[in-house]
Parts: sequence; C-alpha cells; structure tokens
Amino acid sequence: RPMSERTVDFSFIGAINERRHACLNDVCLSYYKYLNRLFISNDCWDTDYTDALSNTKAILNFHYYDGRTILETHRIAEMITNRVLVYTERSDDIYLDRQYALLVNFINKKDMTFLMHTLRNTDTETLEALAEQRYQTFKTQCNYKDFISSVLDTFIELNQM
Repeated sequence: RPMSERTVDFSFIGAINERRHACLNDVCLSYYKYLNRLFISNDCWDTDYTDALSNTKAILNFHYYDGRTILETHRIAEMITNRVLVYTERSDDIYLDRQYALLVNFINKKDMTFLMHTLRNTDTETLEALAEQRYQTFKTQCNYKDFISSVLDTFIELNQM
C-alpha cells in the first residue's frame, strides 16, 4: 500500500513487558496529539499482522531486555520488505548494527520525540522513496556470497582491534 494511503504513523507490535511499557508510555506522551495515528498491540498475528504492516509508515522496535541485546533482524527484515520504515534501539551486536545502519533509524529515548515529529512532517513521497531505497539496499545486502565476504571482513577487522 502506498504511504499516502497508510493511516498509522507508528506501530509497535510485540510482547509488552515493563521495559517496553515504559518506552511506549513515553511515545504516547510525546505523540499525544496524534494517538489515533499510533497502533500498539501485543496480540497481532497472521492477516492482522500483515494488515497492520501495510497500514503503517514506521515501526518502533524496542528491546525486550535491558543490558545485552541483539538486533531483532527477523522482525526488521519483514518490516523492510513491506516498505515500512524501522526505528529501533541499537543493540550490543556491533556487526549487525553496522550491517543495518543504512536500513533502519537507530533511536534513543532523548531523540525519539524529535524523530517522530520529523516523520510526521515529512511528505509521503519522501517517505515512500526512503522505504523503497531501504528495501532495494536490503535486497542487495541479502546476496549470500557478498554477505559471507562481508562477515569475514568484519571478523578480521574486529580481531585486529
């Protein structure tokens, strides 16, 4: 679905624990004028999930745990392939954060309000172009041969530090 037809600015879909609840509370407080443009669910599966993705401009991805975190690439990949912009926290995995640097917006709490209002005020053509660019970049990065080469290069680079 084109960005111009999407009625949700931001979605969060996932299990909600105390940490994520606090993050989402901050989102609601900073975006209170547009609460009807937010979709938050911990019970969204199958066609409901697909429909939610096709109706949202951007996904907020908050880590479930504090401390040692991973980048939830399985979630992010599906969002990118559905041309949904991804706003996520950085992980403790330097390699994956580097690999996804051109595919997602890394956020922290202090910048979240600014980023959300920036997206809200960005024209749909620009958002559409950005989502498509990230999708095309993702497709290129998914080349297995290039991926293995990149992993080896990063492994060598990290071991030389």
